[in-house]
Order: sequence, then C-alpha cells, then structure tokens
Amino acid sequence: MESVVVALGGNAILGRGVKPTYANQLKRIMESAKSIAIGIRRSRYGIIVITHGNGPQVGDEFLRNEYSRKVLPPLPLHMLTAETQATIGAMLQRCLLYEFSRLHIDRDVEVVITHALVNKNDTAFEKATKPIGPFYNRNELKNEMKSGAFDYVHEQGRYRRVVASPKPLKVLEIGAIKKLASSGAVVIAGGGGGIPVIKSRIGYAGVDAVIDKDYTSQVIASALDVDRLSILTEPEYVYMDFPKNKMPVKNVRLGRPMPEIKFMEEGTMKPKVEACMQFISNGGNKACIGNIKNMESANGGVFGTVFRK
Repeated sequence: MESVVVALGGNAILGRGVKPTYANQLKRIMESAKSIAIGIRRSRYGIIVITHGNGPQVGDEFLRNEYSRKVLPPLPLHMLTAETQATIGAMLQRCLLYEFSRLHIDRDVEVVITHALVNKNDTAFEKATKPIGPFYNRNELKNEMKSGAFDYVHEQGRYRRVVASPKPLKVLEIGAIKKLASSGAVVIAGGGGGIPVIKSRIGYAGVDAVIDKDYTSQVIASALDVDRLSILTEPEYVYMDFPKNKMPVKNVRLGRPMPEIKFMEEGTMKPKVEACMQFISNGGNKACIGNIKNMESANGGVFGTVFRK
C-alpha cells in the first residue's frame, strides 16, 4: 500500500467570494472530506496525513482581533494559527469520520496541533508575501488601511493583506505524527503551515508570521518518507502564463526545471510547485497539484499536474 500526504488548500476550505460563516465553511469541508474519503477508499493508502491551509481563516481571526481590541487585548498572529488549526481540524475530523462511516472505512482520525521551527534570520521576515484574509476592492482597501500599517498585494484584480512567511525547517511533532499514522489513524497535522516558532533561551518562542502549508506539507512528507504528496486546490492544473493564456502543465520531470516558475504568484501557486519539486528531489515517487474533486476519480491517486523523478 502507498503512503501519502494530502495538502488541502485554505481556499478549498472556503471558496473565493463566499461569506466566511461557520455553516459555509462546514459545507465546503464536508465536500472536501467526501472527495478525500472516496480517494482513500479507491487508492487504499497505508499512511495518510492530511494538512490544510488557513489563509482566509487566519485573516478573519486577525480582523476579529483588530475590531475587538477596545474590549479584549489582541492575540499574537502565531496564536491565531493555533486557533485555526483547532477549529478547521475539528471540522475536518468530524466530516471525515462521517464519510468513513458512510463508506465503511475503518480508520480513526486524529488532530495534532503542530509547531514548525523557522530561522529567526529568514529573509522572509523582511518582505511580506503570504496573502491572508478577505479580498478588497480599491474603495474597501482605503478604509481597511486606516486600521494599521499593513502590506497588501494586488491579486486577481483585488487586494489582499500579506504577512511574513518564513520557510519551515522541521516539524516539532513529527514523531507523534509518525506513530499515529503508522498505527493506521488518518492524521490531520501541519494546519496553516504550523505554528511558527524559533529557538529561544526558554525553548521555543512563537513569531508573528504565517507559514505556507505547502512547504510544511513537503517537510512532513519527506520526513515520513511517504510515496506521494497530493496538493488539492481549486485549479485543475498548474498553468503557465496564467491568467493570460491558461496553458495547462500536465507532467513535470525532475531535472527539467520550469523557467516560468519565477512568474508564478508568491504565496499561491509558486510554493505548491516548489514543494512538489523538493519532495521529488528528496526521494519521493510522485507529487500532484490539482482540483480536489478530481481526487475522487483519479487512477492510482494521480491527477492534475504530476511531478516525477
């Protein structure tokens, strides 16, 4: 049986333009859980670890902190990632257990609150690149910028807040993740890229940043030595010249780098491609980037843009 790390995108948990209510997110997560469960049943994976993003959700929590600061002191950004790990993890866990019961899949589902070690001198702290929270038009942005000195990026005709996104060096809970996954449980870990921490005199200290979940997914996949890394998102493929020509890339071979990667958006498709290539470089067999619904009908778990040695 193959082993796999499945990375679920934050925007796949909450679609673009959808009001970020609990009901809407639960509905989307239920749809995602159904696709994952069907894919698991058809491919009969051994070790299964599911990671997830939190870009929209951590941004919403950030706004709640901003608007309630007159009543309650705000939490640091790294603790908002901890909150979203718990809330998204709990919803995904319940939805997976329901789908497993419906499809007669006899597996436990466990959530591991995950910390990711980063380098305090990472140059990513000098330039914010990770989009979080809602999208704004030009007029909304003017009002939003009054709340504080934040960085914003122009993305698909709208604007979105960006924060620092350092690369993860390792996942502190990797031993626990491995034990649970090896026991047969489906493990939900690395949520939101993990809670970013640096080494300090007292052990580890949280830092204000949001790690890209794709890089953390690769770190987990390589550490567990799994066969496959599947990154589930909204597009069906990686596209070159997007959004101009939307040319799909269906196969990528290691040693044949894609020069167009430098034109991909920071914090969105670029880390997905880099994570897949690094996973293959580290010894992984296959990596995929594609629409989550295509996982249901995938032949042997292969779908979307496929990366191979």
